[in-house]
Amino acid sequence: MLTGLFQLPLVTAAPANIAVISFAEKPLHLIRATVLYTIGVGTRLQGGDILQTGAAGIQIEGLAPATLALGPDTRILIATNSKAAQINVLSGWLKLQPLAGNAHAGLAVNTGSLTFNVTDSASVVHVSPHQTDLFVEDGSQPVTELDNHGKPGRSITLNHEDFAQR
Repeated sequence: MLTGLFQLPLVTAAPANIAVISFAEKPLHLIRATVLYTIGVGTRLQGGDILQTGAAGIQIEGLAPATLALGPDTRILIATNSKAAQINVLSGWLKLQPLAGNAHAGLAVNTGSLTFNVTDSASVVHVSPHQTDLFVEDGSQPVTELDNHGKPGRSITLNHEDFAQR
């Protein structure tokens, strides 16, 4: 019985908060586990969360080395493990703005057809049902294509003001 009580804090420990919504034009939806919430500014995000912006634009801070802006009608899944976070852009618009002076490791972006790790580049990603667009505003961004099974393929590096479409 005592052994079970000592393990109780491990079972009831809450997942770590990894980011916060710092700006939201309107309320948006968060799916956490099996519950749908209507949320706004100040909401702390965790690994496994799915965000749906609806008609709102939002900004997320504190997620590894970048500030993220999501456009209207955007859906993302935040995945985490012990070493890194990954933003899975299911649909919509995402802008990544790296924070100055940070080591740029620990945050990956996956669109289903492209994947990349956040670098010192500012990038804009648009994901629609049949296409992914990527524009590098500043810096350079290595990008890897994914096949239909999610396996990495060809890699390229996009530089300042380069545009790619897959």
